[in-house]
Amino acid sequence: MQRAVFHLPDVHATDSSDAVVTWFQLPAKHQPGSASLSLRWRDQGFGNRKGKLFARSETLLSWTLLTATAAPHSDADFTMDLPISVLGGGLELGYVVGGGGGHELLLSDAKLQISETKEAQEAQELSIDLPDVHDSRATDEVLVWFKLPAEQLRSATVSLQWRDQGFGNRKGLLYARSEGSSWMQLTDHPAPHSGEELNISLPTSLMGMTELELGYRIGAGGGHELIVSSAKLVVLKDANEKGKAADEVVSTVTSAAITSGPDSGVDGIERSWDELFGDCRSVEPCSVAATKAALWNKCKADIVNNPVRRKEMEDSTVTAKDGMTMKFTLKQVGPKPATGYPVYICLHGGGACPSTVNDEQYRQMQ
Repeated sequence: MQRAVFHLPDVHATDSSDAVVTWFQLPAKHQPGSASLSLRWRDQGFGNRKGKLFARSETLLSWTLLTATAAPHSDADFTMDLPISVLGGGLELGYVVGGGGGHELLLSDAKLQISETKEAQEAQELSIDLPDVHDSRATDEVLVWFKLPAEQLRSATVSLQWRDQGFGNRKGLLYARSEGSSWMQLTDHPAPHSGEELNISLPTSLMGMTELELGYRIGAGGGHELIVSSAKLVVLKDANEKGKAADEVVSTVTSAAITSGPDSGVDGIERSWDELFGDCRSVEPCSVAATKAALWNKCKADIVNNPVRRKEMEDSTVTAKDGMTMKFTLKQVGPKPATGYPVYICLHGGGACPSTVNDEQYRQMQ
């Protein structure tokens, strides 16, 4: 086990700004598998509270918000485990004082402890695509967006793009809770009028519970909307925690993704593929994104849980009900675009000719 403790510089910042200021950069030679931050902090002691802490890495260039609430008016201790998404090479810590007159941020007695252990390096990281949201139900009620088991989770980070209707009062908010508890607001400001990237580290108090839920609020009144897109949930669980193997964790979390989405358009997604393919009912436009995400997550879970599907992927061969088989090849070409790879499906004729001819055509199509 390799551990290192870094004593971070005290901060007494008075430059009122909403820009993130770099506070500390971890030397490049360190590749932490886990890290914890402890400190004392407060703001100017009166007025609006705006001071926040952030982190990022060389692989996650945008800043991740570490605190669900702003710095308090009086000195308080703060401790947290950093999310897995900001670990690795080039870890940076930063802070925001807050725009407007008279704002300050004071940080003291700060320590960053990192561990570079075999167990940490073997930690299982899983990225889950969350369903898009385009909801216009005018309500102050928190609506469930996504659920998954949390007993095996050590940390979780959400990244997304979000905005509201583009005018008027801003009311859209994001929340999280564990089973049976009250909703915790994840952001101290509502959704902006124009698209904005958001990275949130979920509170560690929600980890290790039976179930983790994510939710959102649109806001009561006429004309309010909340639009969330390109959302990903990155979770971390030790591969050998409680004796469970990594593939079992993948199976559990991926299966949970099938229950995701606003309550429209994903009912009955647990049916067999034959039933789903035979369902010719139309999907409401507002439910298309959620349905697509639920079907994709169902497909991934099927590959993990169904030994027949798993063997198909291992052998690169699909067998139809009539016993006919078809080979397939998966290939990624070039660097991954920021919006993900486009999918091209290329099929060739054949099947009724000798295998030597058919296989040659197959190889040419690759």
